Amino acid sequence: MEAFMATSDEEDIFPHAERTVIRVRKVKERATGPSFAWLDNVRGVHAEIVTGESVDFQDKEALTQFTDFLCDTTLTVAARQFIIRDPEAWMGKVAGEERGLARAAMLGNVVAIGRSLFGSDAKVRLSDWMGDTDKHYDCVRDQHWRPNRPVTKCDDLKGPIKPGDGPPPEELMDTSQRKHTQRKVFSPIDIVVWDKAGWGGTCYGWDDRQPPFMGLMFKNLEAGKKIFTDWHARWGREEAEDALRVTIITGIYKSNPHHYAVVVGPNIDLITADVKSGSTVSMVSRINRMTPATSENLTNFLKVFNKFDAFFLMPAQLPRSTQSRPEIEFKLALLKRHLHIRPAWQIGENDHDIVALDDEEGPFIPEGVVDAPVIKAIAARRARKNGRIEPGSGGYQS
Repeated sequence: MEAFMATSDEEDIFPHAERTVIRVRKVKERATGPSFAWLDNVRGVHAEIVTGESVDFQDKEALTQFTDFLCDTTLTVAARQFIIRDPEAWMGKVAGEERGLARAAMLGNVVAIGRSLFGSDAKVRLSDWMGDTDKHYDCVRDQHWRPNRPVTKCDDLKGPIKPGDGPPPEELMDTSQRKHTQRKVFSPIDIVVWDKAGWGGTCYGWDDRQPPFMGLMFKNLEAGKKIFTDWHARWGREEAEDALRVTIITGIYKSNPHHYAVVVGPNIDLITADVKSGSTVSMVSRINRMTPATSENLTNFLKVFNKFDAFFLMPAQLPRSTQSRPEIEFKLALLKRHLHIRPAWQIGENDHDIVALDDEEGPFIPEGVVDAPVIKAIAARRARKNGRIEPGSGGYQS
């Protein structure tokens, strides 16, 4: 993948997956070359490569099949885990002009490289050099071969990231000198699964004996359950650190102050431990805009949440009609002790919660509020949409 994507940057593609877990499974009786497949129902694993006990090419046809496997798998992962701005132009440049697939196949074919370096009967393991009559020496060392290195001063960021004022600096938009290691993706959102699930609404439930629940209502409940099983694999039954940030943005429409948005995504305040100065951070969130006639349900939910300082997040089936009740999956409940609540008019032009705003209608601004930060935020969003600001200017640089 690195060989194929080496010359691509934000001008070409946008990575949206924080991690991709691929397991390798050996099948003893498998006679053909390796294969790649996405997994939809395996907890915490996205895909797998199935291979035989050994990877060996006895003829030209087998070598060609392995080369095809490398190329096909590279393209399959790229198409699913990246948003490509112009697929035809990008493929023409990377796979055509730059011969990226040939480069990836050559560097990925470790068997052929090994044979070129060590011959057909390569001895690459320590056991390959051991004979029956060789003398065996017990290990007497009681500490690591390489002692712990002294802690050195690093340029890791300290404290939460703060959004800047005004348009993004020019150096943020220049990606030509930025290494891939300086680009980070932080997101608990699996775009492919969320697209399949179809988040269409948010429901609530409460009583006075336990924390209330918030239900994310999906059109495809099975895909919605997959979202939560992956979260359980990552955090367990309780997401205690607030890495999964749930935010309620009130007053998103000036025509009705009861309308609000629910945003689910990463918590930018918790990512500084993995980010160094000069890095670019990409985040992916999902937004559900709710348009109730009153704020009664939300108000009651928040009242009970404030009592327990906790709530349960869980998937639910989106009802087919307003007369039906949602089907709640209580067994997949995720306990959370953090909930972010803020009015839309307080969102500034470089605030990450700007994603909750709607370009077509401004938010509700209380009477007496002068120069609300959201006015600049709406103007910046519209300027971006009209092409007056370079694509990608909504990101954060640290």
